[in-house]
Amino acid sequence: MKHIVHVLEATAGGTLRHVRELSAALDPERFKQTLVLKSGGSILLPGSPTREQDAPATFELPMAHEISLWRDVIAFIRLVCLLRKIKPDIVHAHSSKAGALARTACAVLRVPCVYAPHAFSFLDTTLSKRRRAFYFWVEKILARLTSALVAVSREEARIARETLGLPESRVFHIPNGIRLPTTDDRLSTSDVGSRKSEVIAFIGRDAPQKGLDIFLRAAALLKKDFPNLQVITVTDAPDETVAWQAAGLATIIVLPSRWEGLPYTLLDAMARGKAVVATRVGGIADVLRDGENGLLVEPENPAAVAEACARLLREPALRARLGEQARWDARGYGLQKMRQEYENLYDQPKGA
Repeated sequence: MKHIVHVLEATAGGTLRHVRELSAALDPERFKQTLVLKSGGSILLPGSPTREQDAPATFELPMAHEISLWRDVIAFIRLVCLLRKIKPDIVHAHSSKAGALARTACAVLRVPCVYAPHAFSFLDTTLSKRRRAFYFWVEKILARLTSALVAVSREEARIARETLGLPESRVFHIPNGIRLPTTDDRLSTSDVGSRKSEVIAFIGRDAPQKGLDIFLRAAALLKKDFPNLQVITVTDAPDETVAWQAAGLATIIVLPSRWEGLPYTLLDAMARGKAVVATRVGGIADVLRDGENGLLVEPENPAAVAEACARLLREPALRARLGEQARWDARGYGLQKMRQEYENLYDQPKGA
């Protein structure tokens, strides 16, 4: 049995969900797991473990989201001490801060480290050029300490190989996977014909990455031609079930992201047969094919978002066709497929 230690700084969003669902899905007969989370963070695992010993042990680490030399040094020392005590076979670090701390600690302890950036920090278009350059060089240096890098999109895999210099043998493209909704779930969020007005919805964190401001500007433009349009924003739901209870009756789901890994909201929307308008960034462009299972627009363009939404509002047949194809395509992004690919990765010598 291999012992996997997940290190995570995020306390919300897709990365947290990824760790929660992956750790719950891994075969407990083959993998023992431990979670190292930011102080004050928590992961509510879906369902209940079949045995008491299947529940992962959880430790807290004082990780700061932003760069903080003193706090980062303290977190690094504590992580080294913790990993020395736990003696894992593989450490799996999720996102940039956990990735920096864990890869450095693993280099000291000579433990294999799998790193999943979930969208590189230097892709953040809202940062200054100086800060983006700094984050890039941190990733470039730490690439040497990476046993395996898991990219959730083809873009991320390409950057890892061509820009950061990781050999192809250490880069693994494993898209996110979701628990596909049941028939009841799909019916409860179906496009109801008795609705008196159309609904567009945004589901995601109120963060620059997700482009809530772009969505609201696009909605304002749409209101001029569709005065009865209802606009829903879901930014603080505790989990995806609650989010879809709020936005399940939406006609169109909009993802106006500025940069991305592979957003769970996209996969959830597709699995529910929703018509999607999204920006052509990150893993979105891997999954959505413009005019086939959704509509793609360029980032930072509220007018283009509004135009695509208007097209779907005016053409219900197109909306239905895109949604049905999206539902079919989502079957290729099931949680069990993701689980199997991670188990295969963990089973390789030294975790890579």
